[in-house]
Amino acid sequence: MTVSDERAAGPDRPTAHITPPSGWLSDPNGLVLVGATYHVYYQAYPNKSDWGPMHWGHATSSDLVTWHHQPIALYPDADGMIFSGSCVVDRNDLLGFGPQTLVAFFTRHHEGEETQCIAVSTDGGFTWSRPRRDPVLRSPNNRRDFRDPVVFEWVGESGEPEDTWWVMMLTAGPGVEFYRSRTMIEWELLSRFAEPGADAPTLETPSLVRLADDEGRHHWVLTVGWMEGGPETATAMKYIVGEFDGRSFTPGVGSRFRPVDCGPDFYAAQSFRLAPQPLWMAWMANWRWARRGRRTSWRGVLSLARTLGLLSVDGQPLLTQWPVGGSAGAAPSTVGSERASVDAFGSTELPVALGAIFVDVGVVSGAVGAVVVETSTGECATLEWDDRELTLRVTATRWLDGAASRPMTTESLSRLARPIVGPCRLVIDVCTVELFLDNGLAVASLAFEPGSHFTSAHVRGAIASW
Repeated sequence: MTVSDERAAGPDRPTAHITPPSGWLSDPNGLVLVGATYHVYYQAYPNKSDWGPMHWGHATSSDLVTWHHQPIALYPDADGMIFSGSCVVDRNDLLGFGPQTLVAFFTRHHEGEETQCIAVSTDGGFTWSRPRRDPVLRSPNNRRDFRDPVVFEWVGESGEPEDTWWVMMLTAGPGVEFYRSRTMIEWELLSRFAEPGADAPTLETPSLVRLADDEGRHHWVLTVGWMEGGPETATAMKYIVGEFDGRSFTPGVGSRFRPVDCGPDFYAAQSFRLAPQPLWMAWMANWRWARRGRRTSWRGVLSLARTLGLLSVDGQPLLTQWPVGGSAGAAPSTVGSERASVDAFGSTELPVALGAIFVDVGVVSGAVGAVVVETSTGECATLEWDDRELTLRVTATRWLDGAASRPMTTESLSRLARPIVGPCRLVIDVCTVELFLDNGLAVASLAFEPGSHFTSAHVRGAIASW
């Protein structure tokens, strides 16, 4: 059964991004590939376009661009709301429901207490049940902020059973905690990680993924959502590169927390389990303004899926991101085979009325270029880069409380001391912008008011082709 996709379509909805059929959407949860089907669950409140009693919404795809909505996967109940989490396959049948059983680990939020619980699916992720009502993990320190479990299997170098266990990482106040289990039910604390000496805010939505750099060396990348720490105290995703030995995370020499995205609208990223390559998606919003603005029948959009990698710059492995879909062109369901190429020294107008468009951007050596967009509700943004030192500056103006309010302008900046030498891509989809410079070393993401659409989009100082 598929929920009618007509409810999640329309001229003011992105065409290659997930939006909810109705109501609220935020953090992606439980991203997993089962057979040939990608499953994305997400924080949802289908009854209102505002945060409320959290459910797990559900969408599926075979290509990560065309999405089909499914019925709600998990509902809140008397035990509490269903907060974020992850999915794994119980391949050794530890829980007794079969070796292909999907297990969802999620945070149950009830009257201020946060505990970790499980649900199981025996039909590939379409229907779920709660085999036990008791939590599998409570905070050993009675922390109020103890949430967003990410679970994965650790197999040591020997590959022997005694060197294999399940790892759960979650955020606990200003740090990340790691737990171990061989049963999926009983968990023991292994370690805790927090940036030394950092005045960190409350963290949430962690992720840990193993990536290879351009020299073939493998590293672990830990990401977290900072409730404050972005431009002008907005929420932000940050990452740090290091090593993980199945028990604890250790930052690499010279490594520090860096922004995942230069734009203001990329948060709570989670990677896919069982995918053939490292992939993740995020919520394109920011808690500073996510609940403000015009009331429409829906609110919230997820980013495009992005492949992940590492590139060494001055001896430090830095995160790269690149959008899935649109190989040198637009998503097949929108622009089709239409292409254009415009002189670098002019201003190229992009066909925003066509829906999702994937634009290859040819940066001119030593030049300053920009993407400029305006929406039907009067919002606007400029994403400007300088090739000489890979500077990316994002300025966005939004209306937060309807037309009667004054606009709010935010500005953020990313700078690397190197010229742009790799490919660049821009993706514009009705009311979202995602820009990837230099193999995705510098990335910026923005999403504007639900119910709005771009009335104009221009590329300046670069060659644009689609």
